[in-house]
Amino acid sequence: MLLARGADINLKDKDGYTPLMIAIEKGYESIVNLLLERGVDIIDEHHGTRPQFLEDTYDTFKPLPRYYISDVMSKPGGRVVLWAVRHQQESIIKLLLDRSPEADLKKLYGPLVLIWAAMGGYKGIAEWLIERGVEVDFKGGYDNFEGGYDIFEGGYNRSQTPLSLAAIHGHNDIVKLLIEKGANIEARYEGGQTPLLFAAEHGQNHTIELLLQKGARIDVHDNRGRTLLLAAAEHGQNHTIELLVEKGASIAVEDNGGRTLLSLAAEQGHNSTIMLLLEKGAEIEAKDNNWPNTAIIGG
Repeated sequence: MLLARGADINLKDKDGYTPLMIAIEKGYESIVNLLLERGVDIIDEHHGTRPQFLEDTYDTFKPLPRYYISDVMSKPGGRVVLWAVRHQQESIIKLLLDRSPEADLKKLYGPLVLIWAAMGGYKGIAEWLIERGVEVDFKGGYDNFEGGYDIFEGGYNRSQTPLSLAAIHGHNDIVKLLIEKGANIEARYEGGQTPLLFAAEHGQNHTIELLLQKGARIDVHDNRGRTLLLAAAEHGQNHTIELLVEKGASIAVEDNGGRTLLSLAAEQGHNSTIMLLLEKGAEIEAKDNNWPNTAIIGG
């Protein structure tokens, strides 16, 4: 009725929120669809100007650099798409990406939404995006923007790929999907971590098993020289240590700085990990280059 009487569908409240953003937040898909049919402006870069909007959005995409998210929000339609992602409105995300009359939002923001889906375990929307051509390894950055940049420069990703993020969170259905669709199982973060190393850091044993079944290299190490076992010890992932030792991982390993399993566990205060490693045969007298007096003095 209000639309029939000429109501302004792009009217903003004092915080910059429009009817479209309110409908997205509440999950009113039919209203979002109606507003799109009536030509609502989804490109306005001033949608939502409250500081809390920005903080909430940064939190949603926490693994990604804040400057990157800020740049995305400054692009056409960015705030509206990220608002739908923030409120986990999968059907509305699809609607926005598919039906925008003014910009190809699927091309602009599909990779970012895939990253969110990988972090949150949203397999349905991940499949939907991949079916529509979104690259599973997200290597192109946003250089399709004027003055844009590639966040995957220099050989190592400056941000985790969708596969790494799915591995970190233990979303095996997403891991399987991405690998089946061609994701690089050995893709490296800027620190040299692969999805398997991230899984070891975060204690995702089922994901470790899956990645190994899919062909991930068990002898991988990152730029610091950390093996899977060293990464697990540093992060106190005792059940992962048990798994890796069962699979034949060597206890007598050091990183590039000469730190041993016991050293890394001690530095982080993981007492139960120290006891476990000793039970598994780690040498208490082993010395590293940083603390030559004993292996279990932390830095």
